[in-house]
Amino acid sequence: MENPESGDGHQVLFSVSKRNCKRAVQRNLIKRRMREAYRINKSRLPESPKLHLAYIYTSRDILDFHTIEEKFLESFKRLHQHAAKG
Repeated sequence: MENPESGDGHQVLFSVSKRNCKRAVQRNLIKRRMREAYRINKSRLPESPKLHLAYIYTSRDILDFHTIEEKFLESFKRLHQHAAKG
């Protein structure tokens, strides 16, 4: 088990609102898709500085994996641009 204080990587939070997705099965499905999209593409994030990221799912629709992955890639591009500035 990785110690979050060890500084070995980024810390990531995935959240799905109970207000938008009533059933736990739906919330868990969305979180699984978000975690998998992050896992596959996390190598594209800048390594330094270590980041604390929060991904909050706000859509009322259950999006497919490829759409979620595209959104993650867009957010990674924005993080790269921000890291390049600072």
